[in-house]
Amino acid sequence: MAAVTPAAPGAMFFTPDFFALSPTGQDSQQGTIVHELSHLSGATRRPEVYQPGPAKALAVSKPADAQKNGDSFQYYYENLIFGAPCRACVAGP
Repeated sequence: MAAVTPAAPGAMFFTPDFFALSPTGQDSQQGTIVHELSHLSGATRRPEVYQPGPAKALAVSKPADAQKNGDSFQYYYENLIFGAPCRACVAGP
């Protein structure tokens, strides 16, 4: 959907699929941009997990790694800005 690269500092690249995403809500355009900004800021690193279920599992199993995961930033932002958290993010183990 989107990417950043050290070869182009400050640039963000989008695939055509990005423009089909909803501008708001879970897995939104805004959330995707937040995810990529987390990489540009240096706040995130590998290994990286994607989607709510794996992001939650990472938070349970390795909280320190979850704090440096791009999708963790994305879902935090989307939950904060758009309201009700996604079910996979808050469901019990």
